[in-house]
Amino acid sequence: MIDFFSKWAQGIIVAVILATIIEMILPKGTCKKYVKVVIGMFVLFTIISPIIQVFSNGASFEEIFDLSDYEKIINQSEDEISQKIEDNNKRSIKDIYISNLKDNIKSAVENKGYEVSNCVVQVKDDENYTIEKIKLTIYKSKNENDKKIIINEININLENQENTNDTNNITEENKNELKEYLSKNYSVDIDAIEIN
Repeated sequence: MIDFFSKWAQGIIVAVILATIIEMILPKGTCKKYVKVVIGMFVLFTIISPIIQVFSNGASFEEIFDLSDYEKIINQSEDEISQKIEDNNKRSIKDIYISNLKDNIKSAVENKGYEVSNCVVQVKDDENYTIEKIKLTIYKSKNENDKKIIINEININLENQENTNDTNNITEENKNELKEYLSKNYSVDIDAIEIN
């Protein structure tokens, strides 16, 4: 193919040089414009003739221009792009799943009477997104009844109330109950659940 193009370029260069020399030699006159038309046709014929010759011999476009390398490159780039899109979609699905799972766990824990200040969920990259670990930072939520009691009792010192965190402390028994509940409902090993 490189040989074909080099011969073609050489033929065009020779034709242009000959056309320039002939124009320089011609005397000024009326026939000069006719000679220029003939020279232009000669240069044009020199440019087009190799292409016509190749196609008249029965050669196809694919034989002249070897496009197999370009097709391989295009196919590779398409495969890479589709792989990146697929990976990005998987990552998005995983992120959405984790976000929904966190919301679900927070809701379940809050239904048990606790408030969640932090929830971290780690999942495996398998097909089912198996939960590897759950880390929760929780505290006991204040009931409406507790608030009523505090409001109704006039002699309570609010500073002392804030300093006593007995109502906010969660016992190990409560933590273990919550761990068992989460382990049962989310099919997680109880040792993979951490509650602070």
